[in-house]
Amino acid sequence: MKTKSKRKILIIVLSVVIVLFIAGDWALSVIIYNENFNQRFESDEAFIRRVEDFDGLQRTKYEFASN
Repeated sequence: MKTKSKRKILIIVLSVVIVLFIAGDWALSVIIYNENFNQRFESDEAFIRRVEDFDGLQRTKYEFASN
């Protein structure tokens, strides 16, 4: 009877550890995703390239209404 009880406790403990590991992995993935992709990045004015910076490059200017 003691071995069945110990086995049952072992299965419960292992199940809880596996669930906590998966939940922790998911939480870490969400944090990393939000740090990398859930942001808007603006370039510094000094690093923005213009058409005039490249010889022979031509463009057609289009304007769109902004939200």
